[in-house]
Amino acid sequence: MGGAAADRLLGIKSFTGQSRYEVNIAPYMRRSLDVRPPSLATNGIVDTTGCYAHGTILADGQNSGTLLFTAGIDTKPLYDPLSDAPLEHTIAAGERDYLSVASPNDTILFTLTYPSQAEFSKTITTPQVGTFVFAAPDNMPEGAEAELRFRYGWEQYTTVRKYRGVKRAPNSVRLCWLNAFGGFDSYTFGRAEGEQLTVEKERARTVHGTETFGATVETLIALQSDWESIETMRWLHGVIASPRVWLFENGEFRRVDVMTRNATLTNIAPARLEIVVRDLEKAKTHRL
Repeated sequence: MGGAAADRLLGIKSFTGQSRYEVNIAPYMRRSLDVRPPSLATNGIVDTTGCYAHGTILADGQNSGTLLFTAGIDTKPLYDPLSDAPLEHTIAAGERDYLSVASPNDTILFTLTYPSQAEFSKTITTPQVGTFVFAAPDNMPEGAEAELRFRYGWEQYTTVRKYRGVKRAPNSVRLCWLNAFGGFDSYTFGRAEGEQLTVEKERARTVHGTETFGATVETLIALQSDWESIETMRWLHGVIASPRVWLFENGEFRRVDVMTRNATLTNIAPARLEIVVRDLEKAKTHRL
């Protein structure tokens, strides 16, 4: 098993006496991943390098050719959006939304109807995951409508997202996360007033009694979604299981860790999701 470069060896598996052998190569391919959200701040298609890997499998003199491995654990057919998000979304001025597509080698095209209809294309020569970034203008009004359409090669356009402009509460938080298909999803949560600080102290017994030698301070943020449909709730629960989650604020991404481990999904709508996230970049440790 090798990386994209012919001389880059990722792993070796040996077996004899069998005509068929199954090997899980995911642990090897993960070494080539460096997952980060798209940094593009304008509408367009970006190659999300680091969210996928190229590999080649050599077995019994046979070469598989270049294969595409995404950072997901579930699969979808090529050119299908790498997301199980609902068709309709809300978006506010200044927010960004993402839609990823895996392509082997073809031209992928997106058409966005807001603020005026524009077409974006990218010619793929090596298998990759391309992500369309919708950066809502800072003056996008409440009630504005936008539609995102997708096609590849000479296929017909298909509507993949419908947006409606809304006004968010001042303390809203936009989260972006790696979903189960290896693409990016995003959603805006409401934030409870204030942040909770937790302090974990390191103590030990000495001749002077119990003393504190260090302390770790962490920032916890309680978030809750809007009241949503069952379809949206099923998709939204993916943020709890995601290994990579970011908070988007003031034009920058910050890594956060979703602390919530359990959430109940009912068949009663509307429903809302409540989670707690830990701000990884605000954690501080002080030791003596």
